[in-house]
Amino acid sequence: MQKAVIPLCYAWFFRGREDYAEHATKLLRTWFLDPAKRMNPHLTYAQGVPGQCDGRCYGIVDSARLPELVDAVGLLIGSTRWSSDDHAGLVHWFNEFLEWLQTSKNGREEENTKNNHATQYDVQVVSYALFVDKPEIARQVLQRVPKRRIDSQIRPDGSQPQEISRENSWDYSCYNLKHLAQLAHLGQHVDVNLWAYEKDGRSIKQAINYLLPYASGEGTWPHKQLAALEGFRLRDALVAAPVEFGWSPLAFKFLQKSAVERLLYPKGYGEQAD
Repeated sequence: MQKAVIPLCYAWFFRGREDYAEHATKLLRTWFLDPAKRMNPHLTYAQGVPGQCDGRCYGIVDSARLPELVDAVGLLIGSTRWSSDDHAGLVHWFNEFLEWLQTSKNGREEENTKNNHATQYDVQVVSYALFVDKPEIARQVLQRVPKRRIDSQIRPDGSQPQEISRENSWDYSCYNLKHLAQLAHLGQHVDVNLWAYEKDGRSIKQAINYLLPYASGEGTWPHKQLAALEGFRLRDALVAAPVEFGWSPLAFKFLQKSAVERLLYPKGYGEQAD
C-alpha cells in the first residue's frame, strides 16, 4: 500500500493527473477508511509468535514508513478525488493510532527499547502528532530526544554501539541515523533544534561524519556486515540535514553522486532499474 500510494501522491502533485489521485484515494479508503476492509488503528498482533505471544512491541517497526505516507497524503489536498471527509477520516485514524502507540503495553515497551526501534517509534509519534494537529505532543517527545536517544545511542567518535553490534551493522547504523535525522527535521516545525545538539562529541552530525568515508568507498567498514555494504543507505540521513550544516567536500561529493545514481538506479548502486 505504501509503495503504491506514496509515488501516486507525488505523481498527482507534479503532473496534475486525476487518475493518479483517484487510485491513491481508492487504496487509502480501502486500507484506512472502509469499515468492512480497513486496518484497525493498532498493531496489537504485529510480529506475533504462534504458541508464544499474540503480538510483540517489535512489530511497531512494521509501520515505520507511515510517516512518509502522511507527508505524501498532504499533496492530495486540492484533488477532486480526495475529499475533505476522506482527509478528516484519515486524521481520525491516525489520532487513534497515536493514542494506541502512547498508551498500549506494546507501545510503551517499544518506546523504552534502546536501539533503532526506539528512534523509529519517536519518529512515528512525532509525525502523527503533527499530522493530527497536536504539536505539544511532538514537542515533548522531541525535547527528550537528546538525552534518551542521542546521548545513549551515539559515541563521541560518532559510532552507534547498539547498531554496530548487529550482524548487518552498516544497514542498522544507516537506518537508525535516518530516523535521528528525521527527528531533527521534524523538530524544525516546533522549534526544537536537534541538529545543533552536541554533548561530549555526541551529535547527529558526528554520527553522519563517522559513516561518510565508508559510504563513499574511502574506508573499509570495520564491523560485521553479512550483506553487501551499500553506500546509498546513508543518503536518507544526509538529504534531511540543512544545507548550512557545514558539510565537508566529501559529503557534497557523495550527495551529488548518489542523487544521480538513485534516479538511474532506484534499487541501489549498480542495480539495474526496472
